[in-house]
Amino acid sequence: MPETDGMKVLITLKDVDPNHPLLRAIPGVTYVVAGDAEAIRREAVEAEVVWGFGHLETVLEVATRLRWVAATSAGVERFLQRLQPHPEIILTTGAGAYDVPIAEHVFALLLAVRRDLGYSVRNAVAHRWEPRRGMRELAGSTLGIVGLGKIGREVARAGSQGFNLRVLGHKLRESAPPEGVERLFYGRDGLHAMLRECDQVVVAAALSPASRHLLDGAALDCLPPHAVVVNIGRGQVIDQAALLARLQDGRLAGAGLDVFEVEPLPDDDPLWELPQVIITAHNAGTSQRVRERQLALFASQLQRFVAGEPLENVADRAQGY
Repeated sequence: MPETDGMKVLITLKDVDPNHPLLRAIPGVTYVVAGDAEAIRREAVEAEVVWGFGHLETVLEVATRLRWVAATSAGVERFLQRLQPHPEIILTTGAGAYDVPIAEHVFALLLAVRRDLGYSVRNAVAHRWEPRRGMRELAGSTLGIVGLGKIGREVARAGSQGFNLRVLGHKLRESAPPEGVERLFYGRDGLHAMLRECDQVVVAAALSPASRHLLDGAALDCLPPHAVVVNIGRGQVIDQAALLARLQDGRLAGAGLDVFEVEPLPDDDPLWELPQVIITAHNAGTSQRVRERQLALFASQLQRFVAGEPLENVADRAQGY
């Protein structure tokens, strides 16, 4: 590693205190916080490290010493596109900061659909007392998870331990089953086989060329009619038009969706009108503790970088995530 004394770290997150003890404990580093494009353009020229989410194009236009981009997000497909001409720059993800809130959000969505909370909320707003019958329990049913990164593994753990679910998983590459996962499936044929056994499926996969529209019409048709689909990964992993058609004609029981192919979801999108669909605005990863986890992760990574040690969460450019 080159000499790191006086290394400049540009933080593009307005609410981060550069004097935080975790950051100040790392010697030989100068921190600059800049939140608007003009300040970022000015400060990025000599920055060796950039930590944040947005303004990467501005940074790349002016940076002369940049060696590492530490993204706060778990999904980094947009970063990979912009860094394609810069193979010398390391890109790391924020994986690990969002596992708990997103797993909680998964079960909030799943329970809201299964318990038909939309029906109850609509009746409450109208001051109408109409008990809902015929709902399904989660306990003892089968949950399939598409994508078993840190978020998918936390969903598996919570589902198996918290709701006594039988958990199946799908991955693009073979590995040992993580905690809580009874069996793993691989490839498109494996995905279809898994979905045939599922009462509900959670999409937690990152977006990559291999995962785009992984859940297409053929895959969705493998699910039984009582199945519920939850997506907290990336909207483009599901063929949204195919999902909509199957929700409209009753081939699927419902969906809980936090991500979409186009965001914000357009006002005239038919998904808004479906009573069996719960929509949230890509906020599954928010909580009062996320910034704390992001800061701890970045400080740990920066210590490694300064010491010349390998970084964790390095994005795989070949795989696209």
